[in-house]
Amino acid sequence: MKKYAKLFISLIASVILAFVFYACSDCSVDPSDEGRLGISIELTPGNSIFKNDSVQVDISVDDIDRLGFIEAYIDGQLYKLLNEEPFNFKIKTNDGSPDTQSIKAIAYDNENITSLDSTLLNIFNSSEIRLIYEKYIPLGSDMDIGIRAAEKDTVESISYSLWKNGQVETDPLLSDVIEIEPDQQFCTKDIVLATSEFTETGRYDFSVTMQSSNTVKTTTTEDGFFTLYDNSILITNITADPDTVTCKGTSQITCEAISIQELDLTYEWSSESGQIAGEGSTITWTAPETEGDYDISVKVKDGTDSVSTSISVAVVQELTPTITADPLSLTFGSVEAGSTKDMTFALGGTALTNDVVVTGLTGYTLSKDGTTFANNLIYTAADAMTGQTVTVRFAPEEEQAYNGNIILTSTGVAQVDVTVTGAGIPVPPNNAPVISSITGDPTSVIQGGTSDFTCI
Repeated sequence: MKKYAKLFISLIASVILAFVFYACSDCSVDPSDEGRLGISIELTPGNSIFKNDSVQVDISVDDIDRLGFIEAYIDGQLYKLLNEEPFNFKIKTNDGSPDTQSIKAIAYDNENITSLDSTLLNIFNSSEIRLIYEKYIPLGSDMDIGIRAAEKDTVESISYSLWKNGQVETDPLLSDVIEIEPDQQFCTKDIVLATSEFTETGRYDFSVTMQSSNTVKTTTTEDGFFTLYDNSILITNITADPDTVTCKGTSQITCEAISIQELDLTYEWSSESGQIAGEGSTITWTAPETEGDYDISVKVKDGTDSVSTSISVAVVQELTPTITADPLSLTFGSVEAGSTKDMTFALGGTALTNDVVVTGLTGYTLSKDGTTFANNLIYTAADAMTGQTVTVRFAPEEEQAYNGNIILTSTGVAQVDVTVTGAGIPVPPNNAPVISSITGDPTSVIQGGTSDFTCI
């Protein structure tokens, strides 16, 4: 009998526990919020400062008695450990400071439960514009631009202009001037460009200009661009290297494309003549045996949309070997005797088979790396055709003009001259007299009178 009584009591207890469990299962308790300290960060003078300025970070919690300590982090790195009031510290910026710094504070209470707050510090140059915008906009949509402007002399106005790609010399499609009242050192403006009215896809360029409030007006400009598209695929560029080949010669064709939806792209290449080798975004095209201009086409697909483009390659019987230099003249101006001045030009070439010799002249030396200088340089044909930078150093020894040509030659190729002009001037003596003042006594006299002048 006692055995059954115990079993009955155990059964009743189980029912009661089950009832309590299911009754409480509907209770919603978020352990992430309950019992946590309230913590906040405040920056003085604010969340935006100039480089080489300081900002004070003040951290407050709502229950000091429960606080154990606070960890302060800058850009994810532990910066300070705070365990007594006041909970603050200063950050000193410099010219090398990043554009932004993240500041985070984690508070630990007596039971080691944590609470946190974070903020972002914006660090500007003395005059700067930062732009926030999307580079790819669907056709029929407006363009949003976030402008973050900073000017120590305070911002008076912000203006913008927008053009179709390559037409910045014409009247802008959109433009406006936004007056900033009252004048501010740090200004945040979000503008909307009415690009939904545009019907043409492609690249658009825009320029944002900030004008200061000081007496002598100064302006700071930041340029940007975006692309209006009506297809999920954008072909941004197609190139042929080289774009002129001999019969049966080869050219590397590269198509640069992006998927707005970040889908995988496939490339289908074709040509009216010649042969294609390879796949993907870059292929090798072998020219036919007949001269002419030939189009190589590509269709780019992402599984949903497709877009096509092409490029033309010229085929000739024989390439004419050439040497190129840019610029073809260097003007060094006046340089003190015993001093030096460096300038550069770009060396290039096509269809070269022999070395290129670069010959200097009196007063000038040449270098391949800007460190070791010589009177003459020799480049292999392959190096010259790849493109090289030649450094020219002007080192006058006397007071005279140093004018002439740096000569570029290669066997069987027309000579190219790079004209250089410069003048050596004397070094002023260290003990040259300096006139600090001239005075007359008296400073005014009648006609026929005299005055004594003193030169110091």
